[in-house]
Amino acid sequence: VQCALDMSQARVVRGEVKEVVESDGSFLLKYSTVSSGSKLVTEKFDLIIIASPLTLDKSSLSILPSSQVFPGSYHTTVATIVRGELIPQGIGYKDNSSSTLTNFYLSPTSPLVSVAKLSPVDYNPLTDNNLPPVFKVFSTRPLTSTELSTMFSSIQTVRVTDWLAYPSYSVKDDLSSFQLNPGLFYTSRVEWAASAMEMSVISARNVANLAVQFWREEREEREGWKENVEESSEKTEL
Repeated sequence: VQCALDMSQARVVRGEVKEVVESDGSFLLKYSTVSSGSKLVTEKFDLIIIASPLTLDKSSLSILPSSQVFPGSYHTTVATIVRGELIPQGIGYKDNSSSTLTNFYLSPTSPLVSVAKLSPVDYNPLTDNNLPPVFKVFSTRPLTSTELSTMFSSIQTVRVTDWLAYPSYSVKDDLSSFQLNPGLFYTSRVEWAASAMEMSVISARNVANLAVQFWREEREEREGWKENVEESSEKTEL
């Protein structure tokens, strides 16, 4: 991430965006930071890309002037990372011989969604034969220490992240445009087709292409207007 920031020469501001206001073909972005406190900082931009869901359960961002509604909601997914030995019987197997490293659960009565073993991104099966056992557990609610003790032995560390991870899908999902207004783009629209990091990458590329196209068209229009003004001025002088 830092390498990408350095290469793009982007300026990073850590804060919370409160409002986006369309004004005379540009946008006023209003946000707060730790240093600004309750006072909003306002900056002007030619185009804006919103890379965060705008449903009511995920965002309080105001886009003005606009009557757009972002329907739907996200459901809770609890990610629990456990360093410990897996007990196959504790996750539903009858014996150790039938267990697998990746498991999915479809029962509506079970809090478990999936249990899978994790490996480093640079994992090499030829040399990495003594890695500590680390598992990722997805569940619909936080798991108790008793439940984890049933699933794992020799537990060394547990990390829990409770978040609104994925959309609650329906037949009326919002599959409209990536462009909310001319110059205002929205990457999270793709999540209502499928929610995954890979889909977000595709969405980001599409929006980047749309933004470049918009910028080029705006620049050509401005340059054309400038040329017309210059021609008009020359005729007036004659």
